[in-house]
Amino acid sequence: MDINTSFSYFTVPKKKTDAFLVGSVSDWEKLQLLSGSANIYLDGTFVGQSYIDTKNTKDTLQISLGVDQQIVVSRKRIEDFCKVKAVGSNKTETIGLEVIVKNTKMSAIKIVVEEQIPISSNSEIQVELIETTDDQYDKETGFLTWELELAPGESKKLIFKYSVKFPKDRSVNL
Repeated sequence: MDINTSFSYFTVPKKKTDAFLVGSVSDWEKLQLLSGSANIYLDGTFVGQSYIDTKNTKDTLQISLGVDQQIVVSRKRIEDFCKVKAVGSNKTETIGLEVIVKNTKMSAIKIVVEEQIPISSNSEIQVELIETTDDQYDKETGFLTWELELAPGESKKLIFKYSVKFPKDRSVNL
């Protein structure tokens, strides 16, 4: 059966610089689907298998359709910004990161980019977001989320910078 689906992309460059195509199906309850493996066809071509989990789905069923090589994602440190400074009994390490997302497809796309800065449960270690490109920031989880629309051939540069202040006698792995 044919199903009306809206498509978007999702990437978490901190983990992997791949962009995953996700199909979102509304009114999926009418389809009477069972949880299980599914063969995925896109424009009449078999693109792989996915797992449909109807027990953990809300009003929209999201189906992973795999990696799209035409969406290029890169992530690198901004070396000129990254440094360690000692002041008094504390050290402050600043880190800047740049994520570039490029759409090499012949059509416009929507993509969600998710990054994360560290969070601390120790009061001696303080994390502060210094700068970021237009995003949604969740202080509780440290997640930064960008929802982008990219025209064919368009690329966007996302920058975020943060600092971690901690006692000199402690070691923090960033």
